[in-house]
Amino acid sequence: MECENHPGVEPVARCVSCGKYLCASCVHKRDNKLYCKDCVPGESEPAHILVSPEDLHISRAFTYFIEDKRWPQKALIGTLFMLASLLIVPFFFVLGYELEIVRSVAAGDDRALPEWTNLGRMFKEGASLFLIGLVYSIPVIIVAAGVSVLGLVVGQPGQGGLRGLLIGLAVVGFIIGWLAVVAYGVLLRLASPAIAGTYVKTGRIKRALQPGVIVGLVRADIKAYLLVFLITAFVTGTIAFLGVVACCIGVFATTFYALLVNAHLIGQLTRLNPIQGEADAG
Repeated sequence: MECENHPGVEPVARCVSCGKYLCASCVHKRDNKLYCKDCVPGESEPAHILVSPEDLHISRAFTYFIEDKRWPQKALIGTLFMLASLLIVPFFFVLGYELEIVRSVAAGDDRALPEWTNLGRMFKEGASLFLIGLVYSIPVIIVAAGVSVLGLVVGQPGQGGLRGLLIGLAVVGFIIGWLAVVAYGVLLRLASPAIAGTYVKTGRIKRALQPGVIVGLVRADIKAYLLVFLITAFVTGTIAFLGVVACCIGVFATTFYALLVNAHLIGQLTRLNPIQGEADAG
């Protein structure tokens, strides 16, 4: 099933009048009944189906892990995996561990960090999430390659006539291209909790690669996603960077801490977001 107005987005309700399946952004509430926009009688208020910024427990995301008596050992292992991620492949384990946290928080249990035991599953899921991110990054890679070519053209000495005009166009294309890369990168970062949450709750790469599903989730509760975007950007860009002061391994420790915070916030969105289906058996 899918929303009548947004193909690819799972419904969360049906109109009590016409029976249409509706996603969260299409539901209207009137007298405790849910309608589509065509059937709702008189004035209506959008039915709040998903999470609101008020539902997010932001402060807990920064401190939850200390309730685990073994958190120092687990954090040390995570830091070492972060250090090993300089070789790329070990980073799949880190991504898999992040998804384990998202899964636990989404299930309502954040009192203990996941154990570093099921490494096979962590590697598989981390590699899958990396693949999903790579697919979503293809437009950026293509545009960035084009921008690089334009940069070479811009760097050539210009003369009058047609060559000067071509270089001028190349400059404009270079600027627009980089702006497009930055804008797409920001949008992808904004949507990353929906992508990770969809994969965690469905266990399907294909599902997480459906733009209609992801866009529907973000649009349905844009304020909550913007809040998480700002917090995770701050944590990743500021707290993680503080490790530089501690030199060498310090940056890997603070980067892992940033991962713990970000994963908890993503898990909260995933838990409070009923659009995504449960994980497939097996």
